[in-house]
Amino acid sequence: AEEYITNWATECLMFKNASKVENPKIEKMVEEYRRSLYIYEYEQSLISQRTPVVIEDTVVRAFYEERKAQMILQEMLIKGALVVVPNEAPNIDQLRKYLKQMTDEESLEWIEKYAYQYALGYELFIDDWKARENVLEFVPLEIIELDKMLGRGKLIEVQDSVNTYFLQMEDYCAVGSVMPFDYARKQIEDNVYRTSNEDFLMDTRKKLYEE
Repeated sequence: AEEYITNWATECLMFKNASKVENPKIEKMVEEYRRSLYIYEYEQSLISQRTPVVIEDTVVRAFYEERKAQMILQEMLIKGALVVVPNEAPNIDQLRKYLKQMTDEESLEWIEKYAYQYALGYELFIDDWKARENVLEFVPLEIIELDKMLGRGKLIEVQDSVNTYFLQMEDYCAVGSVMPFDYARKQIEDNVYRTSNEDFLMDTRKKLYEE
């Protein structure tokens, strides 16, 4: 607390002495910064008031097809499920069985109920891509070890002294491959939305100048 108070008081005193000396350069910088803050907040207000931009699926798809050669993955992506259970959990053989065939509704329902009762950790991401590094945060497995086990529809099982970790890989995309469309979609929509707002602000500036 004393250090905080000392630093605060020193800053006040230094500013008081510094502000006694006229410095046109600083005044100009302050004015420019003040102006840019006002303009930025005004532009954000205009954007929030405009009619929401509706991005058509055809626009997103066309953007993807046109630029997918540049949309290269910098990280591996995985689809599947992760289940962590104690080593002594019951019916582990059945869990293995249902994880290997979890694309059908009955298997998914069984896994959900089992995870609710016994799992220490559970995540289902068969419809959403997840970065490999994010998945491995919860599995005692090195990246190089996982890469050796890769395979679509493959069940990876790791055990330590306490828990058993099941990673069912329904699909994966390697580093250096083209982003899958459903993963790239959010980035494309953000890009189109940002470009639309930039065009809107440029048009607003032009109309204001003409008026």
